[in-house]
Amino acid sequence: MKKFVALLLVAAFIASAGATLLRGKMKLEDRLQGMGNNDFGQTVLQMISLQTEMGGDVEDVMKLMYDLKASLETEQNTDQAEYDKQSASLIQRIFDAEQAASNAITQVNEASSRLKEMRSRREVLEKLIVKNNLQLNRTIEQRTKLVENHEQEAQELIERMKQAKELIEVLTLIINDLTHKVLLNNEPTLAEVQQIADRLHEVAKSNPLASLVQFTATLDVYVIKNIITKLEDIRIRLALTLKDDKKESEKAETLYQDMIKKLQEIEQNLSAELLSASAELKQIDVDEVTEEERKENNLELFRNNQVLQAASQVELDTATAAHKKRSDDRSAAIKLLNRAIKTIKNKKDRLIEATEKPEQDSP
Repeated sequence: MKKFVALLLVAAFIASAGATLLRGKMKLEDRLQGMGNNDFGQTVLQMISLQTEMGGDVEDVMKLMYDLKASLETEQNTDQAEYDKQSASLIQRIFDAEQAASNAITQVNEASSRLKEMRSRREVLEKLIVKNNLQLNRTIEQRTKLVENHEQEAQELIERMKQAKELIEVLTLIINDLTHKVLLNNEPTLAEVQQIADRLHEVAKSNPLASLVQFTATLDVYVIKNIITKLEDIRIRLALTLKDDKKESEKAETLYQDMIKKLQEIEQNLSAELLSASAELKQIDVDEVTEEERKENNLELFRNNQVLQAASQVELDTATAAHKKRSDDRSAAIKLLNRAIKTIKNKKDRLIEATEKPEQDSP
């Protein structure tokens, strides 16, 4: 600022060096001494002194003052426009940085919330997987045991029904042989009875009924008839039992198939839930990495924009302070020039009045 003003003063001084000489030196220094309280005022006084000592015209001095004032006002306007542009850019930069930091911290908070939800969901899924695995293992174990028991019971039933059928066949054989060969023949021989027993041994092997047939050889016909009646009753009850066993076997098979189906459905549902939970856990692993990266990136963005905002604010404050200083200095210089112009103008007016008065007094 001071260098610029000095250059202006020198340029003005050179431009006015060829001006017409002032008639009678005006001692303006005495009247302008109050302006020398600062560097700019002293420079103006020195310039006026040089002008007057070299015989410069008052008009030249005033023109120099006006030119200097106009230059300062132009500089003031130009500086103000540049400052307005600079400050607007900095204010916009501060606003943008503030908005970016706000958006970034919002993204950080959202990422943190999502991470919290994911971790909570992870705990739920991990507990669900443990629970379903236990339940699935118990279901498989239950189904395996049910199959084993069913196979065992089925085998026992088959064996029991086989024995019942064999016993019915034996009873039928005994009843038929006793009826046709014993009761129809009032005097069965021991050989005939032994023949029946031998056939029983062939069919039922060690069945105790064979001994019973041999025993009947010592009995009379009436006792044998009672034995046949008892044997027929046993055969009927065995046949009914066999029939009931078949019905119960069918019911048991239906119930078994239903239970197996339900257990298989439970296993399928548990397996599907485990598969879904495992897939979701894998996705959570991927999403957690993404959210962590998003969180860290936005944290860095938040910090960078805070730094940018603070730096821009410092730059704005510095620019504002510098602009104010320049503006204040120019305003003071313009004010000082106005004082100098007013003082010189008043001096000029008094000189004109002093010159015109003698002419008016002459005859």
